[in-house]
Amino acid sequence: MKHSPGPWQIDDNAIIANIDGGYGDDGSQIRFDTICQMQDEYLEQLDNWKANALLVASAPEMLEALEACVLTMQAIRKYANDSFIDRDEKRLQKAIEVIKKAKGE
Repeated sequence: MKHSPGPWQIDDNAIIANIDGGYGDDGSQIRFDTICQMQDEYLEQLDNWKANALLVASAPEMLEALEACVLTMQAIRKYANDSFIDRDEKRLQKAIEVIKKAKGE
């Protein structure tokens, strides 16, 4: 499973991605992937839409950053021996679980 490539951005009440700068058949619409709409079932904007939109739009970058953190933590664990305590191991495993969840693994 692979998500639409970043960056994702907020456009009105939607998160969009994969903007190619092209136009649709009618010559008026730029082509893009709609990641999600920030509306309720009545097509009204949710009160917290902006906060949700900012969080969702940053997802590809957060995933990339978390993957880099996992690689760093794994390198530290390799050389830290006993100083890599249980708390750090639990944080590392949680990060790995979240990455797998985001990738549908």
